[in-house]
Amino acid sequence: MKKTLLSLCLVLCGTLSALSFDPKGRVDVGAAYFNIRVLENREPIQEMDLWGGRADATILPISGSGIALKPTIYGAGKGTDDFFGTGIAIGHYTPILKRLCLLPAIGYTYTELGTRITLETPFGPLTGVKERFRSNSLFVSADLQLKLKESLYATGIFQYAWASSTTTLTHENLPKQRFKGNSSGPGVALVLDYYFRKNWSLSVAAGYNRSLDDALFGIEGFGLKIGLAYCFY
Repeated sequence: MKKTLLSLCLVLCGTLSALSFDPKGRVDVGAAYFNIRVLENREPIQEMDLWGGRADATILPISGSGIALKPTIYGAGKGTDDFFGTGIAIGHYTPILKRLCLLPAIGYTYTELGTRITLETPFGPLTGVKERFRSNSLFVSADLQLKLKESLYATGIFQYAWASSTTTLTHENLPKQRFKGNSSGPGVALVLDYYFRKNWSLSVAAGYNRSLDDALFGIEGFGLKIGLAYCFY
């Protein structure tokens, strides 16, 4: 059995509406839903529906430079399943047109996913096996932000990540087993921001990630988030 994990670092990303004024940063906190599927030969063999939260920040450390730091942390769980991730990216806000802005970035994400599975053995099924994925990912991304109206923004995000992961299986009747692997894959997301005050906005986001290794083992995830954001300027 070989499993790999791509951190779902793109899903539900927060964005800073740099087109409206000269902000110094933004904090975005919200409730999130994650649907995660483990894949073998591109087919799902296990599915998890997890509820939790996510917090994103965007920091512009040098006024007028366009340089942005984007830390994030998220977590979710249900029953014996849990999901956690954290990461950071650095990018640059590059205006293209009056209503259009591009943010290319590079970043790192750590992701951990725990669940329980049933293993087939020569002596029959073994239930309650603890399975934990740990993944370190490097990624490149591009955010394209469009100002639809004075208070409404849409951001499309594309990302490609390369992950190195370790899967650990533990059970009282089973020697501990570890599997290492590498995977890669794309992710996309769409974020809508409505500024009901100059400082405050309501954001809704949806995202999707998929990552496979050379043997077509991997993981994919879909997420939704609704959050409240505050901008500093």
